[in-house]
Amino acid sequence: MKQWIKWMKPITLVVISICIIIFGNVTKNVLDEIQLVTAVGYDYIDEQTSTVTEVTPIFRSDASIENKTLSITANLGKEALIALNRQSSANLANAKLEVALFNKEMAKRGILHMIDILHRDPNIGTSLSLAVTDGATKKILNQSFGTRDTGHYIASLLEHNTQNGSIPNNSLHYFLSAYYTKGKDPFLPLLKLTDGEITLTGLALFKKDRMVFQLDRSHLFTFNTLYGKNRFPGMKVQIGDKFVAMRVITSNRRISIRNTQTTPEITIYLNIRASISEFSGKHLKPQHVSQTEHALKKQVSQQGHQLIRKFQQLGIDPLGLGDHVRSHTRNWDFKTWQKQYPRVKVRIVPRVNIVEIGVVDGLD
Repeated sequence: MKQWIKWMKPITLVVISICIIIFGNVTKNVLDEIQLVTAVGYDYIDEQTSTVTEVTPIFRSDASIENKTLSITANLGKEALIALNRQSSANLANAKLEVALFNKEMAKRGILHMIDILHRDPNIGTSLSLAVTDGATKKILNQSFGTRDTGHYIASLLEHNTQNGSIPNNSLHYFLSAYYTKGKDPFLPLLKLTDGEITLTGLALFKKDRMVFQLDRSHLFTFNTLYGKNRFPGMKVQIGDKFVAMRVITSNRRISIRNTQTTPEITIYLNIRASISEFSGKHLKPQHVSQTEHALKKQVSQQGHQLIRKFQQLGIDPLGLGDHVRSHTRNWDFKTWQKQYPRVKVRIVPRVNIVEIGVVDGLD
């Protein structure tokens, strides 16, 4: 028995070594035969065709990255993918796909078909970032951003703006969740290529899978606060002839609903805690702080009511008010809510507290 064990050890080592060599080479060969797609863009051409553009990073021996773009105009999304593979020197793989872009013309006509193709691909995760572009996605994806992987660069830009509170989450998961939730509609960040740089210009708001409204960047803070985001990187308010730069530390939202069995009445309570980071005047006085609180409170109230009235006119519910009413209403009926929604009274009650002063001169 001991002799058998003695002979088995070297045999086992030889077998393991052979397996490592064989499977190690297989993995290398597979990687050499594919190109990893990191970004895809869809541009509307007409009712039957669209242009699909994909980006794959090519890693050079000196550690630099060259971005290769492939474009095709085709009738269907799957047909485009097959045609793109014919253009490529290696099989295209979506395992590293980080962002999908849709130009506004495409978004206005409906993007569910493309979303469904992405969602059904087992290699693509639901954390995939989505965005609408003001201009052709092909132009953006053909733009060079230094030595960076284009797909990773755009995804990182969106992630950064999500983490700092500029925009709500924009992943495939959140889009599909809002799309299929009754009493809620999806939205996506809106990007634009300006002077060779990508900028966030606002949000594209959807009715089901069609873009119906563009929310400008100047309204992002109010929208985010109403939506329930708890911070915002920076904003500016005017008091008299002076300007105050601010940063929201935290914001909390509480929704109260009355008359759920008739026509609901909704009150949105907002509690905003902020800090002043810059003041255009010579000295920041206590009255300037109270004036700033009042100005921000007024801005949120006015913009908030304007936005909600616009949402009701368009029949869209990006804030998910219908979903909140549903959770508080026994035997809630979506069709009844759709009839009620344009007439629902929504009141916004903001409270603003300046809790930090970052100005050098401080308070007089």
